[in-house]
This record gives sequence, structure tokens and C-alpha cells, in this order.
Amino acid sequence: MDNILEYMLKTKKIIKEKEIAKLLNGKKIEINEDEFQNTYIFGDLHGCFYTFQNLLEKIPDEKHIILLGDIFEKGENSIKTLKFIKELVTSNPYVHLLIGNHELRFMGHAINAIFRQDDNDENIWYVKSTKNDDVELLSYFKKYPDELIETIKFFFEYGVHYIEVNDKFFLSHGYGLPYYDKKDIDEYKIDIIKNREFDIELSNEVKQKRLINVLGHIKNQYVKASEYFIDIDTGAYSDNTLTAINLKMLRPIQIETDKRDILVFDEKEKEEFYKLYKE
Repeated sequence: MDNILEYMLKTKKIIKEKEIAKLLNGKKIEINEDEFQNTYIFGDLHGCFYTFQNLLEKIPDEKHIILLGDIFEKGENSIKTLKFIKELVTSNPYVHLLIGNHELRFMGHAINAIFRQDDNDENIWYVKSTKNDDVELLSYFKKYPDELIETIKFFFEYGVHYIEVNDKFFLSHGYGLPYYDKKDIDEYKIDIIKNREFDIELSNEVKQKRLINVLGHIKNQYVKASEYFIDIDTGAYSDNTLTAINLKMLRPIQIETDKRDILVFDEKEKEEFYKLYKE
């Protein structure tokens, strides 16, 4: 947060997502291969709190949990999901969180609203965040602005833009493997988070390492896989399935979306909401 404030005061500019991404770090973790069978990677939750709980019940022996980002927005229960993940991550060193494009966007809107508000604007994220289509988050942080700052700090402290496991797996929100050689260079961090293109040529180093990129971000009805990647975003918020994979077997473990997680806020109601809070 101090680096961001210094940047904004120095440049007098609205901070962009790319600048926020530059402040993130990646990390390498070593997991005993005997524990691969108890290591699970989860695709985009998107506010599907009950679906996530149901899937956790199917894997009671988990040791390591890795979340690929986009934990909120689009689903019905963003706040419940956010609170649960914050408790899970801060209380368990075996739970790891990747930053997705939705966390990145949230951080950008929130920081700009807090530090760059005009004289007539309230010092609240929702004033300048109408690109964000999650009304639940807007309502909540209007009531509890202190938690907004705490949530930004949480993402910076615990969120990373990639995780490399045992020099075998490269985990990222987007398809980050084409940027593996540049993974710690600031200019390319946002690409690791947001890239959706699978046809980018991989370097010889990456091919020789035989890394497998496990990612979310790119929604498909079914798990999509190749020699170099496994995309496990199966659109839980869109009444499909939430997917996790076990690191040993690399087979999907899935559960259908819990109906309580499906957003029922129609467009007309949303329009009225934004009109109310912009007045």
C-alpha cells in the first residue's frame, strides 16, 4: 500500500492494473511428492460459496489447497466467499492464493477511489467502480469501508501472480507459460494473470522443462488440456460445474453449481441500483 500511495502522489495519475500487477510477486513451493495425492488446485470460484463448500466435502484429506484466483464476482455469494477465503489463507500455511483479473480489477477500482477521489466524491470504492458488475460487493463496502482497505492489504500480502511447484507445475490465473522466462519481470506480470491465448509459441527452455501450466480464467464447459496446460475454469457461476484437480492424478474432481450461488439480480434491478448510488 505504501508503494502505491507513493506512486500516486508522485505521478498524480490514476493507477492502472498493470502498475498494480508489477507490485505482485510469484513464489516457488516444494511439496513432497507423497503429498501430491493430498494437493488440490481449484478453478475460478466467482462467488460460488456453497458450491465450493460442497466440493471441499468431496476431498476431506486435503493437505495443500491452491486457489487460481477470481474468487468473487459473477456469483451470488461474493462476500461469503471472500471472508471464507481470507480466513482459510491467513490461518493455514498450506493454502495459497493466486491473483486473478477480478482481484486485480477490484484492487484498481478500490485504490483509485480511496486515494484519487475528487472533492465532491465520497471516499468509497463504489463511487468510481461501475465497471464492476457485482452489486453485492458494492453494497457491502459502502457499509464497511474499513474492510475495503483491509481486503486490499490482504491481496497484496497473500496473493501472488504465479506459483511454481517442484519445477514440474506452473500455476497461474491466465495462460502464463509463454511468459515463464519473464515471469519475474514487472512488465509481464499482468500477462501471466490475464493472457487467454493458447497459440503463443513456447520457448525451448519451457519445452525442455516439461512444465505443465494449470490455469483458470478461460471458461469452458469442460476441462481443456494439452501437453503443456490444463485449464480448469468450468464456469461455476454460469450454472455448470466447479472443478479442482488432484496434483498426483491430474484428474478433475467436479461438482455441479449449487443453485444458491447463481446470481438472480436482473439487469433492470442492477440499473436502478447504480442510479441510486450515483445520486
